[in-house]
Amino acid sequence: MRWWMFELAIWIFLIATGAALVEIFTTHGRKIKKSSTLLMSVLVLIVVWGAVFYGSFVEPKILAVRHESYPLFSSGTSLRAVLISDTHVGPYKTAVWIDEIVKKTNAEHPDIIFLLGDYILGAEGDVFNLDGFGNLSAPLGVYAILGNHDYDNEREAEVQRELESLGIRVLRNENDKIDLPNGQSFYLAGASDMWHDADLEKTFSGLMEDDKVIFLAHNPDAILEPETQPADLMLSGHTHGGQIRLPFFGAVSKIPTRLGQKFGEGWFEMNNIDFFITSGTGEMGPRARLFNPPEIVILELN
Repeated sequence: MRWWMFELAIWIFLIATGAALVEIFTTHGRKIKKSSTLLMSVLVLIVVWGAVFYGSFVEPKILAVRHESYPLFSSGTSLRAVLISDTHVGPYKTAVWIDEIVKKTNAEHPDIIFLLGDYILGAEGDVFNLDGFGNLSAPLGVYAILGNHDYDNEREAEVQRELESLGIRVLRNENDKIDLPNGQSFYLAGASDMWHDADLEKTFSGLMEDDKVIFLAHNPDAILEPETQPADLMLSGHTHGGQIRLPFFGAVSKIPTRLGQKFGEGWFEMNNIDFFITSGTGEMGPRARLFNPPEIVILELN
């Protein structure tokens, strides 16, 4: 379904359900308290209407700041990284949303910033909503990889040019050495999207067994590939955490990975590699998020 179909369905549901509630209260107002069946039906309609409205128009605009930590370095070394993923600028998210992300990110005074892909929905002109990323500030730089939707309508080169014009280093199947102020260093490896032109062998080319390596891969399915073994830590997005999550149940919608439903968001370990999946900041399909607000992640590496 196209985004406008989801949008139309949401509005039809809200209007129709709201009209039904008004009709019930107008016509049967006195009978509601006397009939347990009618009362229960009204309560269910109110709860469902409220959940759809909140999940569609309130929670998607709440940008949470999530704090995590991981022991990557030896004693005395620390690094504050910010993870930003899946902005999906387009009909739901605009330049104003990017400015909000940048404002909250800079307020955390990060040492380095990782952009984990899916910046656009693929429409012409979407990339210009990303201009605010040029105001991101981190002494060790801003690094980006591409996600699957950045390739929509063959716009991956356009997205890369836009990010690079903003002073952002885009890693496509390559790695960079990052020198820390205390003399230590680590390598940042970034792969292109797994559904398109990822080359993991090239991504880790030249790295040695003793090197500290942070691996950026938009799709967490990269963890399933044997070529990722040089990584000490992998950071991913792509899943949106399922967008709609229920307590004790997890993601309602299908997670779009081979890893499956259990790997919606958070910390995991596989093949002796720890990896983290952020639920990101934007939406695909319906504009809905529930029990899963958009997030930027402050990752303390110490």
